[in-house]
Amino acid sequence: MKAIATSVSCCLLLTTLAVAQDAPKPADMASTDWIQKFDGDWITISRSPDQSVTYKGSMTSRRIGDHWVVNEFRTNMGGFHCHAQQTLGVDPKQNVFTATWVDNALDFKWDYEGTLDEEQQQLVFVAEGPSMSVKGATARYREIYKFQNADRIVTTSQILTDDGNWKTFMSGEMIRKKADALSAKPSVAPLLMFQGDAERAMKFYVSTFPDSGIERVTKYGEGENGKAGTVKHAAFRLAGTRLLCIDSPVDHRFEFTPSISLYVDCESEEQVDLIFKNLAEGGKVLMPLDDYGFSTRFGWVTDPFGVSWQLSFGELK
Repeated sequence: MKAIATSVSCCLLLTTLAVAQDAPKPADMASTDWIQKFDGDWITISRSPDQSVTYKGSMTSRRIGDHWVVNEFRTNMGGFHCHAQQTLGVDPKQNVFTATWVDNALDFKWDYEGTLDEEQQQLVFVAEGPSMSVKGATARYREIYKFQNADRIVTTSQILTDDGNWKTFMSGEMIRKKADALSAKPSVAPLLMFQGDAERAMKFYVSTFPDSGIERVTKYGEGENGKAGTVKHAAFRLAGTRLLCIDSPVDHRFEFTPSISLYVDCESEEQVDLIFKNLAEGGKVLMPLDDYGFSTRFGWVTDPFGVSWQLSFGELK
């Protein structure tokens, strides 16, 4: 009996709270959009009717085509680690939802049939399953899902009693996990701020490095907060690497500093020498080209616009 109760309690993680009704009503299922609302990762919370027992877990829901989702549940229920899987789909020909449920508590497969209410906000499933109180007998169960909004489902699980009433034995909710701000892959690029020389610097750089080019340039117009004709924002590519640059709209006293450099890993000593020569013309050599032990050919230079560059050939030691 404990295994049956545990299995039924696991099912509660899927269900959604709804207004009690004796039987599901037919629903207009012109599309399968509703079933896809489950798609995503969720936190699950299940509670006993008196709120004295609470179980927390997770659900991962993934779409399979247009008509199905597969929901996988995991939760710790008082020391028992429940693992369950549900298929949830729609049969447009018969105008019904269908679902199956299996878990590690019982060797029983639950088969559900469900419909939406008239407002298409509440999904009600019914199924026959092992009785929670009489060994060898079956009982009729009802699972109700109601979307409060796109990120919250309220759940209810009920059993049909001998007097013909539905009795709630567990309720809960599912809350969609928000995407971690750092889980998405950001784009990182150096941004160089000049004082009126941004366009000239870009043209100089792309003429110095292979596989380079200017991608876009937006300039200040008359009446804007920057000097007309200077670069508001621009993007360019050096040796396949994307960089950004702007002209400062206000005058400032600080300049580029050698404490931050653009590091160039060259393909040959000849390439180091050529790029170093171009960058150093009109600039300042901080470390002349030489073998410094950590690199067989290394040089450090500040270009005519004040940007610091470190160039090297070979693996650093």
